[in-house]
Amino acid sequence: MTDHHSHLDQLPGWELVGKGLEDLRQGNLDSIEAILVMMAMPRLSVHEQLLHLPSFIQPSHSLNIALYQKLEKFGNSAHARYNALRQRVLKFCNALDQMHKQTLGKSN
Repeated sequence: MTDHHSHLDQLPGWELVGKGLEDLRQGNLDSIEAILVMMAMPRLSVHEQLLHLPSFIQPSHSLNIALYQKLEKFGNSAHARYNALRQRVLKFCNALDQMHKQTLGKSN
């Protein structure tokens, strides 16, 4: 990885996105993290080259249901966990967008 790529682990939410990407690359489409990444694919696809996104992933509305059902197995806090996880991935997407804008600004 180049220096630019090595900063991803400093972004909030990378612990979820990084694991989700690794799971997807290994064919594990069923982990919580993989589902979160698939749900965020419209935002993440802008950074496809940076993240090395798997090309076979298509976002789907059923991913929301799949994530919620997985979280229900952990007890009554599924709704709160669902919202917190989605928010954490959104923070990653926002931070990645910001990092990209800063990088573009430096290259001009």
